[in-house]
Amino acid sequence: MVKVFRCPGRHGYAVEVSPFIANRLACSASQYYGIVGDGTLRVWDVKRAACRLAVPAHQAEILTCDWCKYDQFCPFSRSLVASCSYDFTVRFWDYSRDPPLLDTVEHHSEFVCGLDFNPAHPQPGG
Repeated sequence: MVKVFRCPGRHGYAVEVSPFIANRLACSASQYYGIVGDGTLRVWDVKRAACRLAVPAHQAEILTCDWCKYDQFCPFSRSLVASCSYDFTVRFWDYSRDPPLLDTVEHHSEFVCGLDFNPAHPQPGG
């Protein structure tokens, strides 16, 4: 079965499936007919075909997003999503909170074109 989710007049650059919550997707970019992105991050509930979060996440197009892959090391990992953008920032979101923004990293001097949570964790003493 194929499900289609529509954001009128927009399409996404990246769609990521939650590693912990069944039927949960994060979609980034929402580009407007190939001209400019609106900077919105959306989290979808596939089962209900409903948008759980639509937040104006960045001041420019969001190039990608990723779910946190740490289950036992992070208290809010199941609802944590990171996004990066042409606005030179990386942002961390917990869609179970209001407001959902956790942190913004503004140390980049160029577009942030990609990100990925590292599923490995540091070992003590190494």
